[in-house]
Amino acid sequence: MVNQEIEILPEIFYIPKIDHRNNSGEKSQWTITELEEKSCFKHSLESSWNKPHYHTSWGLYLKNDKVEYLGNSAKNEPELCQLFIAKFIDSSRNSKWHGYPANPSGQKPQDIPPENVLGDWLSKQYLRPQLIRKIARGQKCKL
Repeated sequence: MVNQEIEILPEIFYIPKIDHRNNSGEKSQWTITELEEKSCFKHSLESSWNKPHYHTSWGLYLKNDKVEYLGNSAKNEPELCQLFIAKFIDSSRNSKWHGYPANPSGQKPQDIPPENVLGDWLSKQYLRPQLIRKIARGQKCKL
């Protein structure tokens, strides 16, 4: 099923990418199933975690309303770690999205969700205030 386009919501498609599931040392890797990945994406859009940048959305993998790890950092990063934030992108701006486990502490400021998304996660009590602060600063953190 990887790399196959799936309609998630009307006229919004998701394409799981093989390079985030094939043990590539240069890419973060999903540890959740493809079905869970798609569900995470759908929930991110339904939660409006794509504002103010409508071609980027942020996700959390929730199990019984509790955030769980969804992937691992790339093997070529200085320190391996489990990841719990997903980043979804519509890079061509054609409603065809893909995503990956994001590492906000991996020296990639583009993997840090915007304040409004972090604020929503805090208000819904998905993540603790200390964890939100660490994410916002790009510091190493775990659940």
